[in-house]
Amino acid sequence: MTSIIAGAASAAQGAMHDIASIVTGKMEKNFDPSQLVVVSQAESHFSAHAIGMLLKHHAKVRAVANDESGANMIRKAFSGMPEATSRLEVIVCSNMCDDDACHKVLHDAVYLIHPVAMNPNHFKGNAEEDMLKPSIDGTKCMLRRAQQAGTVKKVCIISNCYALGDVMKTSGHVYNQDSWLSITREDAAKITDVHELFQACNALAEKSAWDFVHSIPDKPPFEMVALLPSYVVGPEVIPVGARGPNKMICHALSGKECCPIADMGFVDARDVAHAACICLQSSEAKMKRYILTAGYYTYADMIQWARDIAGIAPSEQVKAEKHKEKPNKYDTGPTEKDLAIKYTPIEKSVTEMLAQCALNVSSQTQGGDQGEFAGSRSHASA
Repeated sequence: MTSIIAGAASAAQGAMHDIASIVTGKMEKNFDPSQLVVVSQAESHFSAHAIGMLLKHHAKVRAVANDESGANMIRKAFSGMPEATSRLEVIVCSNMCDDDACHKVLHDAVYLIHPVAMNPNHFKGNAEEDMLKPSIDGTKCMLRRAQQAGTVKKVCIISNCYALGDVMKTSGHVYNQDSWLSITREDAAKITDVHELFQACNALAEKSAWDFVHSIPDKPPFEMVALLPSYVVGPEVIPVGARGPNKMICHALSGKECCPIADMGFVDARDVAHAACICLQSSEAKMKRYILTAGYYTYADMIQWARDIAGIAPSEQVKAEKHKEKPNKYDTGPTEKDLAIKYTPIEKSVTEMLAQCALNVSSQTQGGDQGEFAGSRSHASA
């Protein structure tokens, strides 16, 4: 693994600063530029990559940001991409529970990519209003308007492996597409830990989406699939910070406290975006859940990356011990069969992320944050 990391680090150095080098991946066929693809929560790690991949493959895209700040970040990020000039529309929808707002979002849409859970940074202390309502009711509102629009043919919702169960508890369990986290909305409304709340939002919002589609009489007017990525890593399209697992890795490099991870699944954001685009085009991908993971890594691996990539050793307080518990695994058979994803090696994802962050080793060891963009937040699927 060391030689792979070293080679990737050398190749990636200075190469992750323009949109052409960040937006990668190849579709078997292009999209019809007359058919509109709506991508919600455009500021999210994988949504931004999905926008880039769609534009690269001729799609007309409506990027829906949660606020004007996010919209401006998307506009700026894609200002250097020629395809965006005539085929990218950026709008703001601050309330996806609003029928009229969702109607405008989905006007003339043929495809929809929609992350079901609100970004954890929306949590201000009220679980129901800040997170559960926009995640659950917002997702149902989008689907209801997609049904009423009459033009939408395919919906790809982005959930998370959190929806499969309590994946943070290592018990040697194998999660599959029939697995679900057991929690009620009432119990979720009492949660004060944002990490646990994000888990609940993914499970409840995804479940409500399936309940809605299955409740439509006769045949639904659109097909739906769900992607459930594991921990999402890799370079960013927009400079919002080393968030989620990216930030955890930066913390490991700097010797900061980092929650131990016992053989958790990881996947590159670009592969999540690629999978979403494949789902929109695939006749095989319909009414199914697909788990996305490129491999399993531990906290000890993060420490090894620190040594191999950055050439530093974390502080003495940080231990790189392997967990003794039997790790959980994911059944990705249906994903491999229907989507045939060729995953980016996680070593490559990490080295390119670090190159993009322009990690300053000397500043990190002195307690600085030069390895992270301003405004970083630490949540698994931001």
